[in-house]
Parts: sequence; C-alpha cells; structure tokens
Amino acid sequence: MLERDYILAAIDEFVAGIGDALVRACLDRDLKATHEAEHCVAELLDLDERTALSLSPDSLVTMMLLSGIADSTAAYIAYALLRIGDAYAAQDRPMKASLRRKQAVAVAESFDVSLGTVPEELQETNQRIVDGLTEKARKEAEAAAEAAKAERAAQQGTEAAAGEAASDAAQAAPEAPEEPGSPS
Repeated sequence: MLERDYILAAIDEFVAGIGDALVRACLDRDLKATHEAEHCVAELLDLDERTALSLSPDSLVTMMLLSGIADSTAAYIAYALLRIGDAYAAQDRPMKASLRRKQAVAVAESFDVSLGTVPEELQETNQRIVDGLTEKARKEAEAAAEAAKAERAAQQGTEAAAGEAASDAAQAAPEAPEEPGSPS
C-alpha cells in the first residue's frame, strides 16, 4: 500500500508540473518550457536529468525497469517524451526531437503502451495543445491566403500599370512624319 501511495503521489506531482510546460513548449516553441518538461520526466524516473535524457532508448527502458515503478509510469513517460519530441521538432532541433521520439517508442513498446495513448490526467493538457495547434494552423493558413491575395493584386496592378504606361506612351509619342511621295 505504501508503494502504491508513493507511485500515485509521484504521478500527481508529475502531472501538476508537466502540463503547463508541455503547452508552452509545444505552442510557444519555448525552449525553457521544453527543458522544464524534461525535468519533470527525469523526476518521475527518479534520475538525474542529464543522465536520464541522454540515455539511448534501450538504456532508458532498462533504467525504468530497475526503478520498479515502470509499469505504473510508462504511459506518462511515453506521452511526455513524444510531446517533448514534437516541441523540439517545432523548435528546429531535429536531433533532440528524434531521440525523444525514439525513447517514447521504446518505452511504449517495452511496456505495452499504445504510443497514441494520452493518460487520463493529461487529457486536458493534450486538448489544450491540440486546440492551440489547430488555431495556429488556421491563422497561418489565413495569413498565407491573405499574402497570396495581396501578391496577386500587386501582380495584377503591375500588369495594369504596365498596360497603362504602354498606352500613355503610345498616345504621347509623336506621329512619324509621312514620307514624301507616300499616299495619304
């Protein structure tokens, strides 16, 4: 019973700490928030942050097995690592993104967790991220459409201006004198 209480307390602390950090990391591309989320993962694993997150995927799984609480925390760890990988990808840090995603896959496969599983306590956090990314994508699409519209208008304006300039030039050009002896 004492071990179960310890695990539940560790998970509660993890959930409380990681939610806002993941949202800021994923939506604001906030590197500090990404590091905060990694810190939460390391704390849940009860490992030094630098050690835990520099481990190869298989070594991370081994360390989780040695901790004795891996089965209870695997879904949380896999979800967090996957979202941290997403944050690193958005921050244009492909090597870190790849490592976090590989770690997430290794944890999910080793502890029979579906990689797409969002733990119940993190459903709200996940929804905030999804909603935020959807809104960002909508705004970016609107901005791209407006930019394309403005570019088309500018191009049409340039073509119209060129046509007007040619017309004005034709009207302003003096007529060529008729050659002597040519029929009028």
